[in-house]
Amino acid sequence: MPFNTRLDVAVRMILQAGIPDGRNVSFLEAPGFVRARDMARFRLPIGSTTDGASTPAILWPGIPPFGPHWLPAAFHDGGYRDYLELWNGTLWVKASLPRVECDELLYEAMGCTGVDEKIKFLVFEGVRLGGEASFRQDRLAA
Repeated sequence: MPFNTRLDVAVRMILQAGIPDGRNVSFLEAPGFVRARDMARFRLPIGSTTDGASTPAILWPGIPPFGPHWLPAAFHDGGYRDYLELWNGTLWVKASLPRVECDELLYEAMGCTGVDEKIKFLVFEGVRLGGEASFRQDRLAA
């Protein structure tokens, strides 16, 4: 399995008090993911945050912010916000992935968590077509 933790364990370990908006969560442990094409190991560092899938509220009945695509969305957030880490064989370093690789990581990770093919396609197309502004804004804030 490409994740170093089961999804249900990841959900339990990320809930942390102190984020008042009720949507954003902070990781108490560092979940990892191994990309299939090159076996690159990624992790989200302790303390990193995510808001789940940033789907418009009108789509929540079909694609809510949380679900089997939640952990992949957290890795996508980490890539866009530039806190995703990569194991270089010796230590963890900032991955600093280009936008297209962040989007591809989301797509692959959704396949690993059993996201329905239609939902996976819609989420991927959404970030591919509409993610440029978010990527630029997140990188400027990083």
